[in-house]
Amino acid sequence: MLSPKEQVKNLLILHLGLLAGQVLILGILSIFVVNTLTFNINKDHQLLYVIGIIAVIGGLLVGSILFNQFKKKITSDLSLSQKLEQYKSAFIIRNALFEMGGMINIIFFAFIESNILFLAGAILIILIFFANIPNPNSIISHLSLTRSEGDQLI
Repeated sequence: MLSPKEQVKNLLILHLGLLAGQVLILGILSIFVVNTLTFNINKDHQLLYVIGIIAVIGGLLVGSILFNQFKKKITSDLSLSQKLEQYKSAFIIRNALFEMGGMINIIFFAFIESNILFLAGAILIILIFFANIPNPNSIISHLSLTRSEGDQLI
């Protein structure tokens, strides 16, 4: 069984892996389309713009809602290890939904149309990932841990 510090470290590694994947894929694919960047709205691809926007907003909203619902189920009577396992599940679900919006925009940007709108959607998700890097303090805050439980994470 992993210690609480190791569980936090694993969560950080998982998060950074998801973040690095998006950054690398966007970076590599951008190299191939940098000369064809556009901001024109192509009428043939109007549905893709809507899908791209819905994917970002929907992923953020649904991911946040589910994360908060899962967090509410984490009660104070659970052991710290159980709290961290349930938090990890909520965290993974939230990040998967966030990443979905980013990856859809990356795919649209790189393979369908090199429109800056898709690039902006992907970059927005990447920035949100940077803002949500897990650390002991954020976990303590999210889970309302006691001082003794918090001390085990640090």
